[in-house]
Amino acid sequence: SCVVVYGCILPFNNISSSLLLERDYFVSPPDGCRLQNITLCESSSNPPVDCPDSKWYQPPLPYNQFIDGKFYPGQLTSNDVDCTSDAWSSSGSCTETFCTRLSDGETQASLVMSIPYIISAVFSPPMGFIIDLYGMRAVIS
Repeated sequence: SCVVVYGCILPFNNISSSLLLERDYFVSPPDGCRLQNITLCESSSNPPVDCPDSKWYQPPLPYNQFIDGKFYPGQLTSNDVDCTSDAWSSSGSCTETFCTRLSDGETQASLVMSIPYIISAVFSPPMGFIIDLYGMRAVIS
């Protein structure tokens, strides 16, 4: 029965954590959110314009970039960015802020999704003891 329960719960949690990430912790920027100069990377001299200040929003991505020897015409999209590669995520890279916010969002969504497991791990032993002590199991069987 435990296998069946976890066979249903774990896929649900995988999908739920992705939805939670996209809904609350790595939200697409609103229309009009852009870099001051759209062809340059985000920096202190090229800040985002008309964007929310929250760290839970995706930062705007630049246009027409050469990254890791490949040219990306038009605006970079989240599908273009590979935060597992140093060319995209290392300090000073054009998408460093994007990858940092994605990582922070994934961490936060994971923490939220782990709350039921933590509660279960903490309360299962004492609840089992209480049920064994007062549950009248011996009388029932």
